[in-house]
Amino acid sequence: ELELRFPKAFATVDGALLVRLPILVSPGASLLISGLDAKRVHLSADAGVFIVNAGKLYIVDAEVAGWSEGAGKVAWHEKEDSGSFRPFVISWSHSETFVGGSKLVALGYQSPKSFGLSFSAGPSNVMKRHSDKGEPSGMAVDSLFENFEYGVYTYEAQQVAMVGNEYKDSLFYGMDPHDRSHQLTIAYNTAYGTHDVALTHQVEDH
Repeated sequence: ELELRFPKAFATVDGALLVRLPILVSPGASLLISGLDAKRVHLSADAGVFIVNAGKLYIVDAEVAGWSEGAGKVAWHEKEDSGSFRPFVISWSHSETFVGGSKLVALGYQSPKSFGLSFSAGPSNVMKRHSDKGEPSGMAVDSLFENFEYGVYTYEAQQVAMVGNEYKDSLFYGMDPHDRSHQLTIAYNTAYGTHDVALTHQVEDH
């Protein structure tokens, strides 16, 4: 259906699925990115693609990469490139995100909530309408995060597990569990080519 409504939104390039429109996973909806369907998914930086999750997002046995169509390659950043847009994944309040056995590459840039893979309370206009905070939750297990702005970022999140992951060549932090995140599980992770973990105030892990 999406391909009929937006014929240029998706393409297959060298065996990878190229996405050219932002994706919103609405409350009550689910999105599965599986290596059984497409081993590699490229999010076009040129088209301004990002994924917003307000429902359930699963990334399983797949590779998801920020992609420069102009250069025909992964949208790799050095620190001097931090202000330039790259695709990212943000999971808002009331959402669940699960990443397992996957490789996520070249995501995020230096802009609020756009650091790579983020679990964050918000957006503020939605929060005002809900008495239940519904903190975002989920897990990232046995996966590689390479050349992110921040490998995994949390803000007012709960019950997020980060176990057995590899954080390689992030521009700033491998992981940044941020303010008022609680009931986090952080274990058996490896980070190199970057700072390791930044824990800020009122963060609880176990």
